[in-house]
Amino acid sequence: MELTWGKRRRLIATAIGLLAVVVLVAIAAFVFVYEAPSCSDGKQNRDEVGVDCGGTQCSYLCTSQVSVPRVELVRAFTLGNNRTDALAYVWNDNKNAEARNAPYTLELYGSDGVKIVKKEGSLDLLAGSRSILFIPALTSGARIDRAFITFDTSRISWQKAESTPATLVTEGIQVTETGTPRITSVLRNDAFEAAYQVRVVATVFDPEGIAIAASQTLVPVIAARSTVPLTFTWNEPFTASIGHIEVTPLRTLP
Repeated sequence: MELTWGKRRRLIATAIGLLAVVVLVAIAAFVFVYEAPSCSDGKQNRDEVGVDCGGTQCSYLCTSQVSVPRVELVRAFTLGNNRTDALAYVWNDNKNAEARNAPYTLELYGSDGVKIVKKEGSLDLLAGSRSILFIPALTSGARIDRAFITFDTSRISWQKAESTPATLVTEGIQVTETGTPRITSVLRNDAFEAAYQVRVVATVFDPEGIAIAASQTLVPVIAARSTVPLTFTWNEPFTASIGHIEVTPLRTLP
């Protein structure tokens, strides 16, 4: 039976209407169901190097892209009053990666190999920089023979670093070696804005480059383009003669 022109028009219109409905349903389903690739979708997509890390889109880096923290030195100092302080120098050799609150474990052992202290904490690792950990009065009444610090690299979240120039420097180190040694210096802020809660560590080395003492101070605020005096004191003489002294202001990641 031959369709009339009117019926053909109605069939064509119906087909077009059905097609439009299908298209609209497909678009709606895509909008509500489809999730665009992101750095938190639990999948390796786009140009990510791993799952939600690496590539041009993600701020977090994969562990395969970074070097682990490098411990330069770790020492424990037992003073005359039997108080033991701990010091560690840790390098982040990654020029373009930084880590906030990298978890560490610090352990101190006696001469008999028995563990005296285990301390867990976290440390900011700035890109291409040395971080210093100083813990005063970690223990008392025990002679420490060895000290170790390790990092749980599986729990370190590495991020792409933002280049920030060093604006805090120290100068004019002076030392008075008496029964109670005293070191003075000056902290200078070259930035156009104030710095707050600046931790500064002074480390004393003997002529062979071995750390023999350390101390730290906290500067609550240093105004822009200004200086503040620094003073470090000890209640007991150093155990060896002084070779050199480092006074280091430490930045933390925002």
